Amino acid sequence: MVFYKIKKPNSLIKKIIAGVVICLILGLATYIIWSKIQNKTNVISQNATTKENTSSGNSCPITLIDSDNANNGKILNKSPNDIYGDLPIPQNNQLINPNANLVFDGWWNESNGGQRIGPGTDIICHSQLYGRWITKQSLINANIGVPILMFHYFTAKANNSTINANYQLASDFDKQMKYLHDNNYYYPSWTELSAFIDGKLALPKKSVMVTDDDNEISWYETGVPIINKYKIYATMFCITGSWWETRQKSPSKYIMQRSHTNGMHSPENGNFIGYMINLPADKIARDLEKSAAKLGVKQVLAYPAGEYNDEVKKGVRSAGFDMAVTTQSGVVKIGTNKLELPRIRMSYGQELTSFIADVN
Repeated sequence: MVFYKIKKPNSLIKKIIAGVVICLILGLATYIIWSKIQNKTNVISQNATTKENTSSGNSCPITLIDSDNANNGKILNKSPNDIYGDLPIPQNNQLINPNANLVFDGWWNESNGGQRIGPGTDIICHSQLYGRWITKQSLINANIGVPILMFHYFTAKANNSTINANYQLASDFDKQMKYLHDNNYYYPSWTELSAFIDGKLALPKKSVMVTDDDNEISWYETGVPIINKYKIYATMFCITGSWWETRQKSPSKYIMQRSHTNGMHSPENGNFIGYMINLPADKIARDLEKSAAKLGVKQVLAYPAGEYNDEVKKGVRSAGFDMAVTTQSGVVKIGTNKLELPRIRMSYGQELTSFIADVN
C-alpha cells in the first residue's frame, strides 16, 4: 500500500492567497458603496436645486415621479407643517407618447399599491409621489359620484329650542367625520373636482367633499376642532362682508375658504343687499370681485339660499368664477354643470346610518 504525503503550502503561496482574498473583500466593499452613491444620485439628479432645497430648514422637498410624463422629478417646496394642496394634474397630451385614451389617476405614495395622496394630506418631507394613469373607459365604467355635504351651524346641546334643521349636533358631526377618517375617504380639492367633471382626472370611489356655509360662530367653535381632530379637508363658504373680517381668516390648514358672496346674503352687520336673483349680472360680478379680493381666490361660489337664475350665472361667469354649488340634492358626476353643482344637506338629528348612505 502506497501512501502519498501532502506537502503544506509554502509561505509564498500563503501570501498570494491572502492577497487575493483581501482584493475580493475590498472590491465587494467598493461596489456596495458605489451602488448606494449611484442610487442616491439617481434620485437627486432629477432636479439641480434639490441639494439647495434640502439644506434649507424652511423647505420640504417632495419629488413627483411620473414615468410617462415629460416633467419628471418636479420639486415642491413646502413647509414641513403644511399639507400638499393642489398637486399638478398632467394631461394626456403632455405624455412623452400622447395617448388620448388615458386619464390621470392621481399621486400615490408607492409605485404600486399604497395610498392616494390628496390635497389635504399632511406632507411627508423628502418623500416621492408616483403618478398613475388609467384608461378613460375604466373611469366611465366606475360611474363615480362625488357627494358634496352641506353643513351650516352646530350645537353641543341636544333638544335646544332655538335650533332648526340647519344645525348639526356636535356629537353627531364627530361620529360622521370619524366615519370618513376611519374608512379612508378621499377629499378632493375644487381643482380636482373640476378636472373630474371634465373627464380629465379619476377620483376614488370613496370621495367626498365637506362644506360649511355662512362662517357662523358655531362653525369656528364646534365644527373646526372636529375637522382638525380627524384631518378632514373641508370648505368654508364665507360671507366676506360680515363679521368674517374680524375673525381669524384661516381657522385651520385643512379648510379651504371660498365665497358665499360679499354682501348678497344676510350678514350680521346689517349690510343686507338681497339675494342674487334680485340683482343684475354686473352688480353681482362687482360683489363677487370684492369677495374674491378678500379671499384671494375665485374658483367656486355658494349661492345664497341656493337660489340662482340665468342672470346670476351670467354675473358669476363675468366675475371669473368657474363653479358654483346649489342646495339641490344629488352627487357630482362627469359632465355635471359646473354652475349647478348639487349638494347633500346635512340635517339635525341625522342618524349615522343615514349619513353613511349619503356618502356611499
